[in-house]
Amino acid sequence: MSYNIENGGLRFYKQSGNMNYVKKYIEIIRSNRIDIISFQECKMRDIDISKIVAEKLGYFHKYFFDKTDFYTKKYYHQAIISKYPIVYSDEITNVCGVMVKGVVVNIVNIHLDDEPYIPYSIKGVEYTNTPSNIKSNSDKVDLSFVTKRYTVTTLMDDKRVLTEPTIIMGDFNEPSHLDYEKVKWKTSKYIMKHGFVDVARSIYSDVKKYPLYTVDLYNEKYPAERIDIMYCNRGLKPVKYSNMYKYSDLSDHIPIVGEFELKTGKSTINANAARSAGVNGVSSSTRNASATRNASATRNASATRKNRKL
Repeated sequence: MSYNIENGGLRFYKQSGNMNYVKKYIEIIRSNRIDIISFQECKMRDIDISKIVAEKLGYFHKYFFDKTDFYTKKYYHQAIISKYPIVYSDEITNVCGVMVKGVVVNIVNIHLDDEPYIPYSIKGVEYTNTPSNIKSNSDKVDLSFVTKRYTVTTLMDDKRVLTEPTIIMGDFNEPSHLDYEKVKWKTSKYIMKHGFVDVARSIYSDVKKYPLYTVDLYNEKYPAERIDIMYCNRGLKPVKYSNMYKYSDLSDHIPIVGEFELKTGKSTINANAARSAGVNGVSSSTRNASATRNASATRNASATRKNRKL
């Protein structure tokens, strides 16, 4: 699951008036049997909401230092929590290696810059952080990619990401080129050029019938878009995908969930994929997170269900 909870759930905090709202995230994960979660904007003030959720669930937890876009030096709060052991992490690319049935699956948490936010401008809607002097759609798309280029190109330079089973998911602050007939969004094209599949569109290819919007669904001023996206490479086969619209009141983003089969050479196993410090910066409140790539971490990965949700 990838979920931008919007400023650590500040919107829901204001509705509830206390920290009990965190229970809602735990309920979402438990009731939907989610195994791996990528949180964006996971801090409210100085409180890491993702860590609280991980501790309550007994999941492994990795918080990434806020800075994810080295071009603009903007800061975000991101984390990955996992039912399975996190055996390594990379602070540069926001990647965690998760051990699933003896196989390391790379989980990448993405939150790209929202300035300038170009989708509104493409649809003719004025927005404060979009330059008004840029008129052509091609120039607007180029500008959108400027603040995202470093992050995605650095990620695609990671050999593990390209050669091992990998899921990239998060808030891209830019739509996919698959959702537009004439606008060639560059971030999605660049990622897919390196062998990745847009999970949602691999299952729901009819864009008009299934727009699958994830943000601004009920905003009368701004048009809805699908900017929360999940990709996987050839090491994984998408089985299911869904937008969790019933949780639309908790954030300005919809949580997205995918389910995958993990290919392991001779056999195929199923693995689901539905946004502190310790070994390699990984911690867990209830388990020993000192696993390495060669550790016997598979004792915790003996799945009881056929598929695993991420």
